Amino acid sequence: MLCRAVDRHLKKTHNIMNSSNEIQGDGSFEFLLNGRPHRVNCGTTVADLLKHLKVGSAVAVEIDGELIVADRHAFCTLRESNKVEVVTLAGGG
Repeated sequence: MLCRAVDRHLKKTHNIMNSSNEIQGDGSFEFLLNGRPHRVNCGTTVADLLKHLKVGSAVAVEIDGELIVADRHAFCTLRESNKVEVVTLAGGG
């Protein structure tokens, strides 16, 4: 079942990031991550974002409705106004 484990992680790490949820640096932009605004540097890739979020690579990433396969994470650059969904697969019963 797909769940919002990343959302829980974001809530826990929110205070670690600065108040605007940004990866610090010059030349930044805003996009939506799991429905919440986030700010990153221009040139940030999906792999950079996942590393920053400390969620590992066992996640599914969707940008603007398109699934981004793991092989493309290092090459897929985020853009302003992207709608990014990051979810994990969780088992249970």
